[in-house]
Amino acid sequence: MSKPSGAIDMTQGKPINLMLRFALPMMIGSIFQSLYSMVDSAVLGRFVGSHALAAIGATTSTTGLILLLATGVTSAISIALSQYVGANDTDRVRKGIVASGWITLLLGVVLGLISVFAARPLMQLLKTPEDVIDMSVLYIQIVCGCGIAQFAYNAAASILRALGDSKTPLYFLILCSILNVILDLISVIGLNMGVAGVAVATVGSQAISAAICILVMFRKYPDLMPKRHTLRPDMPVSLKIFGMGAQMALQSLFLSVGMMVITRVINGYGSNVVAAFTVGSNVQNLAVMLFSNFSLEFIRIQAWFFPFLGWIWLYNSTVKGMGKINISMVSSVVELCSKIGLSLLLPIWIGTTGIWFAAPIGYILGIIPLLIYYYSGRWKKLLTVSAAEPAKA
Repeated sequence: MSKPSGAIDMTQGKPINLMLRFALPMMIGSIFQSLYSMVDSAVLGRFVGSHALAAIGATTSTTGLILLLATGVTSAISIALSQYVGANDTDRVRKGIVASGWITLLLGVVLGLISVFAARPLMQLLKTPEDVIDMSVLYIQIVCGCGIAQFAYNAAASILRALGDSKTPLYFLILCSILNVILDLISVIGLNMGVAGVAVATVGSQAISAAICILVMFRKYPDLMPKRHTLRPDMPVSLKIFGMGAQMALQSLFLSVGMMVITRVINGYGSNVVAAFTVGSNVQNLAVMLFSNFSLEFIRIQAWFFPFLGWIWLYNSTVKGMGKINISMVSSVVELCSKIGLSLLLPIWIGTTGIWFAAPIGYILGIIPLLIYYYSGRWKKLLTVSAAEPAKA
């Protein structure tokens, strides 16, 4: 398999240097991904009003549920393909790319239909304030109904990262962020589309970035371009990716349910608190100064727990990379139960401030199963078995 510029051979060199070179573009990408969410909030809060900001904030857990289900599957693409790349099994890499395309298409259609028809019942279930529910439903129907744009980008980025190229996805994430800002301003200020404009801007920027990313990927890796006779998915490879993806999607479902419970609690306090939560979540307190007392408190509390958030991602990713999705799922169940229980109990004891503590404490408790498995050393047996298997040319 050809190695274009920008790709890193993760099997050669010092691990710490390889991880830093590979992870740095992904870290920068995360910043840009957060940035365009902040821009959405800033544009709505400044040019439309606090109710529009609250409408998007009320959808966070619901859009997260839909998109994380798909992200779980696209993450499995990266894990499976990276294993094939590490084994130098080019044939299965090609088959994995084809399988990824079909799985992404299926996810886009199924989750898109679910989003369109289930948006209002979900918003009602979460007790979304009546003064913002219509805008919230519309936002979900557009962003998640057309979610195949984001799924396609995630799948392409997962394939590139599995090949050792984490820079190319970064470039297109930056492009997506810039396009999103431009389209936000045009649709909200120029066309006065409000919440619908922000949703259209998000989908449009993702679709353009996904299309260009896929074209560039096959230009850099022409030998991986599927041929007409290879478009039929290989069942063993497809089932492996889908099986791992289903487990990771279930894990995401657990986490999303926890966030939905917290959202239901927050929604019960009205659109003002929902807007404040949105500002705090985006570390953005300039859009709606009316609610700064809530959002600054949110940031101060959660900032103390950021190291635990980093650690749970570190150990979770490590365990997933080993293929031990079940251990990661146990961690998610513990985190979910903690978040639900604490989000219901803490507000009773210490008021709304307790809501901000629920998720961080959940991080801490969720780390425990991961630490037990990792430091037990049982994963070393996987290395012994893998080393005994002959690599395919």
